[in-house]
Amino acid sequence: MKFLFFCILQVLLCFEFVNCLRANARPISPGLTPSQFPSAFTSQWGDYFISSSIFSYDDFDSSDIITDGGFNVGIGFGDAQKYLSFEVDFNLESVRGLSNGGSFDLRVSRVLISDPNFYLAVGAGLLAGYSYGQLRDKEDTAYVATSFVFPLHPNRDSFRQPVQLNFGFANGRLKRIFANPDDFTDGFFVSAGVEITPKVGTSLGWSSRGFNAGLSLVPFDDLPVSLTLSAINLSNVDKAGRAAALTLTWGDDFKTPTFNGF
Repeated sequence: MKFLFFCILQVLLCFEFVNCLRANARPISPGLTPSQFPSAFTSQWGDYFISSSIFSYDDFDSSDIITDGGFNVGIGFGDAQKYLSFEVDFNLESVRGLSNGGSFDLRVSRVLISDPNFYLAVGAGLLAGYSYGQLRDKEDTAYVATSFVFPLHPNRDSFRQPVQLNFGFANGRLKRIFANPDDFTDGFFVSAGVEITPKVGTSLGWSSRGFNAGLSLVPFDDLPVSLTLSAINLSNVDKAGRAAALTLTWGDDFKTPTFNGF
C-alpha cells in the first residue's frame, strides 16, 4: 500500500507544479553522469533539486526481485567559479522501509577552467556522512573527483554536443562488496556521458562495483523536469544483483542528483 501511494504521489508531483515551474523555468540540459557515480560538479547558490525514484533490484539473499521507491532533495551554496560551492542532500532511500531512516550527503567543488570549449572542475564529498534510524550503521562513502566537459563540434553555431568525463577514487558504495581493505585501486571509478540531442543524454560508468548506465531525457522546453532511466551493476559483480530505476527530477540543477536506492 505504501508503495502504491508513492507511485501516485510521484505522478501528482509532476502535474501539480507544472504551471508554477513554467513561470520561473530556465533552460536545462540532460544528465551526463550515470546513477550512483559522483562528479566534480555540485549545485551552487540558488540551485536546487527534488527527485523521486521507482526501482527494482535482485535480492542479494534470494532470487526475488524487489520493487521500491526513494526520494532525494538537495540545495546549493556558494560559487564554484569564484570560491567554492557546497551542496547538501537528503536521501530517503526506501519507501518500503520508512522506519529505516535516511541520510545526508555533503559535496564541495571548485571550477578551475571555464571557457566556451573546455570546462574543468575538481570536487570531493561524503555520501551518507550522517544517517539516522536503522541506517545509522550504514557505511558512508568518501570520494574525490575530477570532471571536464568539451564540445564534440566546437565550431558549430548551435548544438555543439557536449561530452562530460569524470574520474576519481571512492570507498563505500563504489568499492567491491568483498573488497580487500588494503587495495587502494579498488576504489577507482570513471564515467563518460554525451548529449545525443539537446534533450537527450546518455552515460556509462565503471567502478569495482560494476558497470552503470543511464539515459536522461528533458521532455519540456519551459519546465525544469528530467526523466532518467538507470541500469545498475550490469556486469553483476560479486553476484550482488542488478537493478533498474526510473527517476523523476524537478529543479534548477541536474548535475548531481543520483539514485541511491540500494
